[in-house]
Amino acid sequence: MALSASPEKIRVTLDGTELSLERTGRGPPILLVHGLGGPAMWERVVPLLGDRCETIVPHLPGFGESPPPGRPFRAEDHAQLLARLLDEVDLRGVTVAGTSYGGEIAALLAVSRPDRIEALVLICPTGTRRHAVLLRAPMLRKALRRLLRNMLPNRRIAEALSRSSFHDVSSRPPGLVDRYLEHLGRPGNLECLVWAVTDIWSRGDRLPGIIRGLAFPVRVVWGGNDRTIPPNRAASLERAGDHVRTIILEGCAHSVALEKPDELSRIILPKV
Repeated sequence: MALSASPEKIRVTLDGTELSLERTGRGPPILLVHGLGGPAMWERVVPLLGDRCETIVPHLPGFGESPPPGRPFRAEDHAQLLARLLDEVDLRGVTVAGTSYGGEIAALLAVSRPDRIEALVLICPTGTRRHAVLLRAPMLRKALRRLLRNMLPNRRIAEALSRSSFHDVSSRPPGLVDRYLEHLGRPGNLECLVWAVTDIWSRGDRLPGIIRGLAFPVRVVWGGNDRTIPPNRAASLERAGDHVRTIILEGCAHSVALEKPDELSRIILPKV
């Protein structure tokens, strides 16, 4: 499959799973991996990258315009699907940037396809703090999923979670919560979100070990006011090796790509 030079939306099927993606511009390739907020996380960054590189934004299964996969997907499954995408379009020299859950997915992708990746940018990634070991018990995971099915579509809870992810809530894109709730109302999407949250909370701080053996640069970006995943977690990643560099952006919280798109786009852009 070849990607054309004009901005477009593309849908591909990889190993039986449908994947929608958006491609903009031409030049050094950048793959942007979203987190639980979906591809809308990147809407302010893409225009800043598009005229200097080839930007590819996949919609992970059950998010954005990609249909649910019909089975539970873990971070490893998302990473393997993106690895197949890189193989399918034969992309090399890729800069991969992932935010929140997408950061953990991006790191797993980097490990599986190191020959195709030139740099890795992790933005407030999951996989950096230890969660309750009890959640590894099947009965407790089932109880958590039942609780999440009731909580996540609740407007008050969605609004509170959204506000807490911004340092300055006035910088939040208009209608962001409405778009989130509309998305969850589509068949199967809520279940995908529930499985993703359960996946995050069922594991420990494995990300330092994942990136330790990488041979290319890793830039770790954190919002200095992040209350979702505190910025002190960046230290564990920086200790993974001399190839890791940490950048703290003050005046923003967990939604770095929406609060500080200019600064983040300059960090993500390949150094040419």
